[in-house]
Amino acid sequence: MLAGSRQDRDGISGALTMHTYLIVDCAVRADAARTLRFYAQDLPHRSLFLGQPEAKHADAGPWLVQVDGNTGLHGWLNALEGTGDCVPCVSYLSSTEDFEAIFAHLQSFLDLRLSNGSSALFRFWDPRVFKRLQRILTPDQSHSLMAPFSEWRTTNGR
Repeated sequence: MLAGSRQDRDGISGALTMHTYLIVDCAVRADAARTLRFYAQDLPHRSLFLGQPEAKHADAGPWLVQVDGNTGLHGWLNALEGTGDCVPCVSYLSSTEDFEAIFAHLQSFLDLRLSNGSSALFRFWDPRVFKRLQRILTPDQSHSLMAPFSEWRTTNGR
């Protein structure tokens, strides 16, 4: 999304604000969601599985967190990605869109319709999957997923 100005809710024109978001794949460790909720208690955060058929598995799923310069999570995230088999589990995103818009956008991609008509969970938030997606998504599919983001990177790179 291009930088510029917009009309905010009060009708005042202002510069767009760049927000920083994380998607944390809490499947990497049994206590990850609980610990994330502790460290992110003062930040906008929510499981992407909220309101979805997978909701009962929220603690083992992806969580969206808006950090906007808050560094309180960084030590824990570094430790999280450095535990066990060192499985990458954090994606870093930048967007001018607000938390609710980003949440809705990402949730809209959870279900993948297969050619036989069945559906599958699309694990786009997993850095190992995201790396492969860059090679297999069509330009239109990639643009659709990436539309609100000016950056999407993982510890594996963009």
